[in-house]
Amino acid sequence: MRQRFLATATGTIARAALMSAAVTIGSSMLAPSAWAIPFDLPSTACPACGGSISAHAVVTLDTNKLTVVLTNTGDPTSLSLGQLVSGFDITFGTAIGSVSGLTQAGQLITVSDKASGGVVTPINGNPDHWGAAVNASGTLFIATAGFGSATANPQNMIISGTASNTFPQDGLGNTNQQPYIQGPGTFTLTVNGLTSTTPISSVSFEFGTGPEADIIVVPGPIVGAGLPGLVAACTGLVALARRRRKLVV
Repeated sequence: MRQRFLATATGTIARAALMSAAVTIGSSMLAPSAWAIPFDLPSTACPACGGSISAHAVVTLDTNKLTVVLTNTGDPTSLSLGQLVSGFDITFGTAIGSVSGLTQAGQLITVSDKASGGVVTPINGNPDHWGAAVNASGTLFIATAGFGSATANPQNMIISGTASNTFPQDGLGNTNQQPYIQGPGTFTLTVNGLTSTTPISSVSFEFGTGPEADIIVVPGPIVGAGLPGLVAACTGLVALARRRRKLVV
């Protein structure tokens, strides 16, 4: 059963300080032509996934262009299918237009079955099984499982580690899910109406073939980010304040 959690991105500056700083900076500063915002999901227990999950993302906003770089930061010695990154959602603070032109890049690998030791073999080519869509609420989904994904079995899910790792866990040798992306996976698409200052209210990391779980993360403080990142962080924190922490099953 799919589980949904709420978490804050890593950071050390308090919400009150961020709000005060945003007001102090003012709105007259010029924004860069593109802006990269990092999101970190620390190790989080997820029984539905088969173990702990963690991930990192960098979201770059530009005029009508979005780039998302996803990395699975989970322990490569204990991963199962349910702990692989299979989607990423973005809820913006303002409305966006249509999306198109998704491109995908990343190192593809195959993993042998458990009896053969879960050996990694790098292969040529780019991922091709992720999709992108916007739901009725205006949230953008980039995924290979669930809403926004391509048809058929999820493939090209993001696994951690390097080519020297082995993955002897049950299920990873399943040919229906192969090949995997051995992070990072990079996804670029056209998003009409997007700018470098479009605020992000929250993002969500999805895991597993169901997906089994998604974790909501609000933007944390970004050192040296200036106004766009700070406003995005404040927007996310306000959104968090309006939500009560809860687990939805």
